[in-house]
Amino acid sequence: MKAVIIADSHIHGKGDPVQENLVRLLNSLCSDKNPPEVLILLGDIFEFWMGFNKTAYSNYLPTLTALKKINNAGIRIIYLEGNHDFLMGRYFTETIGVEVYPEYAVVELDGTKLYLTHGDSLDKSPRYTFWRWLVRSLPVRILNMILPSGTSWLIADKLSDKSRFYNLERGINIENFIKEYAREKLKEKDIDVFVAGHSHKATIEDIYERKKYINPGSFADNGSHVTFQDGAYKIEKTKN
Repeated sequence: MKAVIIADSHIHGKGDPVQENLVRLLNSLCSDKNPPEVLILLGDIFEFWMGFNKTAYSNYLPTLTALKKINNAGIRIIYLEGNHDFLMGRYFTETIGVEVYPEYAVVELDGTKLYLTHGDSLDKSPRYTFWRWLVRSLPVRILNMILPSGTSWLIADKLSDKSRFYNLERGINIENFIKEYAREKLKEKDIDVFVAGHSHKATIEDIYERKKYINPGSFADNGSHVTFQDGAYKIEKTKN
């Protein structure tokens, strides 16, 4: 069995070389002589997606088209929402054919149970917990629907800048709280591998005997991602 795991590309839109690199990789999965059975997207693939937004749709159309092509090729797509892309909605589930999970998912690859999460929800600090609740709250969702799509896009871009700075400042702490949770989760008998994004730190690490912690890193960093094949995990990069 073969699977590809991608996280944190943070594509900004048209002309973004990261989006071009991601689309090349996604298209190559369909033409590969040995294509993967599963594509796992661990969130923050898009810099901004909160419900369907015409401006976001236009800016991300190359990636959306590539994902639809992958689905048409019979490759299963699993999407874990991140802190930049959430409320994926019916467009992803019905039009593209993606399995969307807002918090976590447990999947099986070759008899191995993987716990999948973006990782931001594991931050229980009061500041971040409030922020995460606020951007998903009903008033903000209504405001996003009322405002012109271009206005929502501009506001989200400004907020994303602040969010990136906040995460970079606390990068070490982010990795620590994710790995701490991973250690506890991997104590469970039915979880063999813990897979998360969010920290942008590419890692494949043995936590306990035959139990692993994996982070594919940020795809924005020269196309960093993880491939799984014949029971082995590997960090790979595809330069922009």
